[in-house]
Parts: sequence; structure tokens; C-alpha cells
Amino acid sequence: MLWDIPFPKDHITVNKNGKKTPVVLIHGFLSALGLWIHNIDQLARDRTVYAIDVLGFGSSGRPTFSNDALEAERQMIKSIEAWVTMVLGSRHFVLVPHGKGGFLVSAYFLQHPERVAHLILADWLFNSMAVLRLSDGLGQFLSRQGGWYLAQKFTGAVEDAYETITQYLYYCNSQSPTGETFFHHTIMGRSNYQCAKYPMVNRLSALEPDIPISFIYGASSWIVREPGRIVNERRIVSTVNLHVITGAGHHVYRDTKEKFNDPAVPQS
Repeated sequence: MLWDIPFPKDHITVNKNGKKTPVVLIHGFLSALGLWIHNIDQLARDRTVYAIDVLGFGSSGRPTFSNDALEAERQMIKSIEAWVTMVLGSRHFVLVPHGKGGFLVSAYFLQHPERVAHLILADWLFNSMAVLRLSDGLGQFLSRQGGWYLAQKFTGAVEDAYETITQYLYYCNSQSPTGETFFHHTIMGRSNYQCAKYPMVNRLSALEPDIPISFIYGASSWIVREPGRIVNERRIVSTVNLHVITGAGHHVYRDTKEKFNDPAVPQS
């Protein structure tokens, strides 16, 4: 089964000889590993950094996930664990997902807490990109609109930022929408945390108290911070950090990369 097969061609590794705890970056929904370009070098100064395209997104495979929410979660978790086993072996690592990636990473974290040294959730959310697949023409148009916005963040980081980011987003999100379907199977109705069939806020709150969790929010983001506050209040004897970064929106890791990279990297 595809869930058992790691995706070695769909990740990048920087600073293989880093001494500190490695970091694994997980992209959000309208995204893929390439959008971490502003963060990887700084994060990798003294540690190994990995960025991956999870199944259903980016350059990764497009398997058909189960219609059952918990079974779909298990399938995604199994694929991530296959990659972790292949690349990291038994090493602990820091998990840093953005946006909707925070849901599937949290699901992995709940099943394999012994693997994770620190969970850092950047502007946690649900959303939808089905509109990109209404037609090639409309999808290209909408990608170009989003590309115009994102290109402002990548000017100077990549050549011809507008065209590069536009095409990257389109080809990452115009393929078979199995990754999007995964999230549709795990939520009910409107796209917010309380509509998850098995809300992650409740599940994270009950996790073992010795594992640190951090939330990073953009001060100007449209994402509500209530999930982070709830987890903080419920995990009374645990380490829960809430960071609100001034000048950042939802794409907090690009809007103010220096401010994001500091809380995103523990000292160990």
C-alpha cells in the first residue's frame, strides 16, 4: 500500500551534519515544501532541517483516502511514520507545520508522541482550494491572483517571483485533489476547528503533560487564536507557549521570517 511507502523524492534536507535536534517542516494546504524558502537556511544554521510534501500535495503521490475520518487519519499518519522511520530512524525531532498541515501533524503527534521533542503549530486552520479545480482557465486565473500576493513575499528570494510562484502553486494544487479530500473527510460543514469530526483541540489537551507545544500566530491573521488558548488553559502543568507576531498575517513564516524563525527553533 502507498501508506507504507516513504516519499524520498518529495523532501529536501539541509545541513545533514547539524548537531542540534532536527526540524521537520510541514506545509499548509495551498502550499508545498518550496514555500519554506525564507526559513530553511536560518533554521538550519546548527541543525538538520527537512521539508516534505505530504501525500496528496505538492510533488507527492495522490492516493485515495478512506471516507472514514479516523481511517483517513491513520492512513496519513502511517505515511508520515514511514518517512520518519526511513529518514530519522529513532531520533527525536521538532515538528513545525503551518495552517491546515497542523491538523494532520497533530494527528501524527498523538499517535507517536515519543518521536517528537516539540510541536510548534503555526497559524493552525482549515480551508479549501477546490475552486482551483473548477477549470484549467479559472484555476490558472485564481492561482495568478494568489501568486501576485505571494510573489510580494518572495521577491528577491527566487528569480521572476510572480511567474515562478504562480506556476508552482498551480501545479501543486491542480492535480488529483486527494489531499483536499482527506481534509473534507475529517471535518463537518464549515471549515473551522470546532467542526472537525474529532476536534484536535480536545485531543491535544489530553496528551501527556511532558511534551511542549507552541502556537505561533500572526497578529494580523484571520485565524482565531482560541484553540491555542484552550489548549494552554487545559494543559495546566505542561509547557504551552503562545506567540503572536506583530506585522504578520496568516503566512506568518514568510511575512516576518526573522521573528518567526526564533520561536520556531528550540535551543536544544
